[in-house]
Amino acid sequence: MLPPNAVFATESVPETNVVVSKSTFKGAWPLPFDRATLTCRPKGYANTIATPQGAFALNEAAQAQGLPALHALPLKGKAASGRKADLDGFAGAMDALCSKRWSRP
Repeated sequence: MLPPNAVFATESVPETNVVVSKSTFKGAWPLPFDRATLTCRPKGYANTIATPQGAFALNEAAQAQGLPALHALPLKGKAASGRKADLDGFAGAMDALCSKRWSRP
């Protein structure tokens, strides 16, 4: 039996996948691999990035769904030092890129 305040997911949220690569970002790519896939949804919904090491949140809506923030990406060696801010900045830029895709007329 469901509780009286149960909420049903009846809304379908559009999404699109965008492959991003290191060569596109010319030096501003903090990830330890060459490509990743963004799953972009309209503003206010969960935007994510899929990497060879798993899926990560690009915004608070995705974190609320239980995905770890991008700065939780396990990095090794030299790549690990001082990268949290780089990864947070990159996540913000990718979230903005996703939002722009849905705000175009």
